[in-house]
Amino acid sequence: MVRWRRYARANGFDSTIDGTFFLAVNPMENRTYGHLFTFNADNKTAMEITSSNLKMTPTAISISPSKRNTKVFLKNSETEKSTIEVLNFDEPNRKLQHIRTINHPIIDSVYDVAAVSSTTFFASVTTLRGRMVVIERMVQVSMGSIVFHDGKSFKTVVPSISAPTGLVFDSFRKVLLVGLFARNSIAVYFVRGKSVEYSHEVEVGCSPTSLWKDIDGSLIITCQPVRWRYLLPLLTAAPSSPSQVLSVKIPLDPNKSA
Repeated sequence: MVRWRRYARANGFDSTIDGTFFLAVNPMENRTYGHLFTFNADNKTAMEITSSNLKMTPTAISISPSKRNTKVFLKNSETEKSTIEVLNFDEPNRKLQHIRTINHPIIDSVYDVAAVSSTTFFASVTTLRGRMVVIERMVQVSMGSIVFHDGKSFKTVVPSISAPTGLVFDSFRKVLLVGLFARNSIAVYFVRGKSVEYSHEVEVGCSPTSLWKDIDGSLIITCQPVRWRYLLPLLTAAPSSPSQVLSVKIPLDPNKSA
């Protein structure tokens, strides 16, 4: 069983179809590299999994929606420009086999990633990097984008979008859900092959930061109810910022409310 270090903070979370939870944890200070854990909800134990000596600062994480050939897509913030690491999960041996590193100017500043298959994924991208991204999130300017990787190359599927944050791909309903920080809403897109079709936005009353799909199909949202307070913990670790966790049913019919 893992004893969580005081300086550790969780940055990414996702689960497989069979209910194995993955957690990306990083140090509060740059004293060591990040770690990946699996978590079992039944016995409430976490186990660290090795990552083929890959130096990483894992943040966003997404698991391919398949019971077989489980792939882990991981945003690595180890360098100034982000990369996407693709890993194979060897569950019996609790090991991650590093398959490839995806780097491209279009994903220099990734916020989140959403796996579609064992080879394809969506990513939310900001124009600014580091602490400068705060400017993007505090004002409603359409500087962000959503990109799709088909296993070989990238395609921008939403070229101008306001401060995109968390992503969720619903493989059953073929829907991509996108958190819009500055607009206090969740955007709904229907996935059409390698493209997406905008449907509508759902107001959630706060600024969403991360999204997860719950077992019952509802959306778990972490968000900032007071947007300007979000600035404080980004500038220094001392102050706190109010936060909320919401469970929301996102309707696919734009005429229905959440």
